[in-house]
Amino acid sequence: MNASLNAMLGKMPPTILAIWSLFVLLMVLAVLVTILYERHRYAEQNKAGAWLFVRLASLPIAAATTAAVVLPARAIGGPEALAAFYLLILTAGPLVYFGLHWLAGLVAGLARKEALAIGLSGLLMVLVPVLLANRVQ
Repeated sequence: MNASLNAMLGKMPPTILAIWSLFVLLMVLAVLVTILYERHRYAEQNKAGAWLFVRLASLPIAAATTAAVVLPARAIGGPEALAAFYLLILTAGPLVYFGLHWLAGLVAGLARKEALAIGLSGLLMVLVPVLLANRVQ
């Protein structure tokens, strides 16, 4: 285990560690159930292959979105870099993320709203556990 992670978890009382472990397990199960339900829904419409294509395309799409936000912000120096980062995360980030999901759905043969729904559900699968963990603290 990483030394910094071991140092952080080593200082945590066993009860708190057990509670957080249960929380993480429940969040992983919730994401898994969501993915299985979503796959089942698309399989009923004979679109499971297209769903899988867009779902797998979400990984490089997330990397491209991150690059579209972080790289230009890092190219700017000083306090303007933070302003550029915020501007990019609110404008270019969603455009790249949902635009590439729409394109992947178009290639896979999905309707625009289906491809964008897959993108939104993937985004929610990442954001909801993080927001819940923040509220639980």
